[in-house]
Amino acid sequence: MCIDILRSPVSAFADAKKKQNINKTLAVLGEASVLFAVSASLMTVRTLFSSTGFLGVASMATFVFLLSFLSLMLIGWVVNIVATMLGGKGSYFDGLTAVTYSSVFLSTGLFLASAIIYVPIAGLLLSAIILLPAFAAGFASFYRGIKEMYKTDTITAFVTVSVTTLTLVMVVQMVLIMRVLSTVSLSPVALG
Repeated sequence: MCIDILRSPVSAFADAKKKQNINKTLAVLGEASVLFAVSASLMTVRTLFSSTGFLGVASMATFVFLLSFLSLMLIGWVVNIVATMLGGKGSYFDGLTAVTYSSVFLSTGLFLASAIIYVPIAGLLLSAIILLPAFAAGFASFYRGIKEMYKTDTITAFVTVSVTTLTLVMVVQMVLIMRVLSTVSLSPVALG
């Protein structure tokens, strides 16, 4: 399923809009989440395996899989809220499909980059060369997916991508700030 999306995202979005098959979208979401989990395992296997063994790597991969799966489902919901508020006509399925199909490019790029990162001398450069078009294609297909799935104009799709991306960045930033502030003590004992 992911291969079809990588080959022709435009026809994949058109097919998804026509068939409205949530099972296919969830299967693609599972495949992308597996690629994210395997990518994380490949990137950390040297350090994590030496300290925790196979169980540590497997636990981390399971965590990344669940985090990816649930996060993409949540982002699909946010996309639906933003797109419909801006005048798009669609449902949660449309937001989830736009997010899921575009994440295929990111997960595939991360998988390839994490497999190549350990190549001596040129691994880091090769990984960057792989990630550059993967992330560009991911964002472009996210934009195109919103435009196709919600039948919006160019500006509305652009604003939806921008608002969704800005919201994600702000939420991550606020969570990090809240975490830092929750560990800071302002008692007189800590100040003196």
